[in-house]
Amino acid sequence: MRILIAEDDFTSRSILMAGLKKVGHEVVETINGAEAWAELQKPNAPKLIILDWMMPEMDGLEVLNCVRGMDNKPPSYIIMLTSKNEKADIIAGLNAGADDYLAKPFNLGELKARVEVGRRMVEMQEQLRQAHKLEVIGTMVGGVAHEFNNALQSLFLYAGIVQDQLPEEQAIKDDFEKLLATANDAKHLVQQVMLISSQDSGQPEQIDLADLISDVLQKKMTAGLDASHIELTVSKNCPPVRGDKQQIRTILNHVIENAILAIVNGGDISINLECDEHTTEKSIQSRKVQLAITDTGVGMTEETLSQAFNPFFTTREVGQGKGFGLPIVYNILQNMGGSISVTSLFGKGSSFVIEFPSGNIQVN
Repeated sequence: MRILIAEDDFTSRSILMAGLKKVGHEVVETINGAEAWAELQKPNAPKLIILDWMMPEMDGLEVLNCVRGMDNKPPSYIIMLTSKNEKADIIAGLNAGADDYLAKPFNLGELKARVEVGRRMVEMQEQLRQAHKLEVIGTMVGGVAHEFNNALQSLFLYAGIVQDQLPEEQAIKDDFEKLLATANDAKHLVQQVMLISSQDSGQPEQIDLADLISDVLQKKMTAGLDASHIELTVSKNCPPVRGDKQQIRTILNHVIENAILAIVNGGDISINLECDEHTTEKSIQSRKVQLAITDTGVGMTEETLSQAFNPFFTTREVGQGKGFGLPIVYNILQNMGGSISVTSLFGKGSSFVIEFPSGNIQVN
């Protein structure tokens, strides 16, 4: 995770940076409040911030007030670093919008623990923002997509009538086929938009996920996927999942296709299906079946990773699709009581972890 440090003391700053980098965080270093404020106004500013209270040019409290006063900015998690031990000072910082504080001299173990809490909070905030965004999108576009779909149905109806009356000229028939192909592309796009906006969890049934994965992979291999780049591992005694079969097939198709595109220039894909074994017979209904799809392909930048489930964001070139696959997956899983998360490193690959509700019936 990217973390901004604002600390004017060289020794403290060096210790902070070394401790955070050691556990895998990326650190943005600033030496005073003015530098920190400049960094925090950038589009891709870190969301976890460690601010020293006493700094030249702008102190930590001033920077804190500026951050909390920003409009249209994603929430940040701010830890105040202070040698002030008076409760009144600490309360003032928390009231101004700090989420936590760390007293100097600090312990590295405590620093890492507090940063870990901050990381989890930032991730939860992002999940809430994403859920709200998709809800708004559903409200905005659901009705429009439905009406547009009705218009397309009429188009295909009349196109069928016209097709039966076309003259024998091949050129006219070819042009008409191109027209229908374009209309089918529009229909597919509308169906994707309707899937994003839908609150319908489909017709749930018990599904053997391993069989469905094998079927999806077989079709991908028929279409040209090299089987030598795929490793499938299925845990023993994995229970069935509960959901709409077509919707689950859609989830598998999109996430596996995403991994295939990531290794187009080299890499491998591992698919691991396992279930939560830490349950008793009484709680078997609450078991989760976990599917991890990991590739060693191109990976994602931090900016792309943060937008992975945003339907208005795509890295695809014009003509390569709208990039609606992952938002559709996210929405289907939300509606069926599942979840999806992703981790990625640019140049190293990505890993999607999907949790499905178990289809087992509770034992009395």
